[in-house]
Amino acid sequence: MGQADLVNERSESTSPATRLQTGGFRRGAQTLHRAMLILRHVAEGGTDGRRVVEIAKEVGLHAATTNRLLVALASEGLVEQVKENRRYRLGPEIHGLNLKATRSLSIERQLRPAMRRLAEETQDTIFLMIRSGFTGVCIGRDQGSYPVRAMTLDLGDRRPLGVGSGSLALLAFSQDFEVDELVHANAEAYRQFNTNIDEILALVERTRRDGYALNDERTVRHVSSVALPIYSRSRRVVAAITVSSLTERMALPRRAEILARMEREIALVSPLPD
Repeated sequence: MGQADLVNERSESTSPATRLQTGGFRRGAQTLHRAMLILRHVAEGGTDGRRVVEIAKEVGLHAATTNRLLVALASEGLVEQVKENRRYRLGPEIHGLNLKATRSLSIERQLRPAMRRLAEETQDTIFLMIRSGFTGVCIGRDQGSYPVRAMTLDLGDRRPLGVGSGSLALLAFSQDFEVDELVHANAEAYRQFNTNIDEILALVERTRRDGYALNDERTVRHVSSVALPIYSRSRRVVAAITVSSLTERMALPRRAEILARMEREIALVSPLPD
């Protein structure tokens, strides 16, 4: 292992190279590029919106292609068609995504000093995760000075709720009815991580009993981590902070010390706004 970073072991059924060879990747990228061009031109139309022919001319596409992409964007709520004039303008999902992004940035900024202190004190790797639908998303990471780094997540990486300590903390400390709904929604996703609903529910029970989430080499060999939830004013779990290190550095005495440090840092910033 030496000085090398530990990385997540990922299995992909179809590699990017294979998709490029079949042309699927290239076609998908082209469609996404066109959709983004259309979104930008729709946005320039403001609340009045823009007609299909105007958008098609500006992006250099056939009107039929432009209309097909607009219909697809509308089905996702990214644009909407004004009934009175048949023009397209930005849809409600755009505003919803903007609010979520703004909130994520706010949480990351608020937790950044605590993560830095934890990284300095423990010398380990610190992760910050929030919930997004049925998954946990890594929105923050800080690195300690220990030479072998437990780099198990990149910024933006997602895990089904229950997989990994941060994601498990987000799940386990949610309300009972949410837990049941979330684990069943993730049944297929769990299989990709060699686990299942029964195992995740057992981890939820253990996490609630212990008061913290523990990932003891369940996702990456030789790496263990602990996580604690961060609550909002309404006692809803909105984030989870994780300390990740080599398993040999996560023995019970040191684990208890790390958790105590995490609890102190979380107490300084919580509860977070709803």
